[in-house]
Amino acid sequence: MLALLEQTTATSIDEFIRQELNLDGVPPDLIRLGIEKLLQNSHLKYKFDGWNNNQN
Repeated sequence: MLALLEQTTATSIDEFIRQELNLDGVPPDLIRLGIEKLLQNSHLKYKFDGWNNNQN
């Protein structure tokens, strides 16, 4: 997943989910939550400015 996040041109997690994952039938909220957890300690979190604004 981190490799996909590193290579994507998406500027938001939602855009990444739509463009890159193409997962039918999986709630996007669950996917977003998992990706946000991955990004918490990753050097890639800079790519998704504002991804954690909803955390507070």
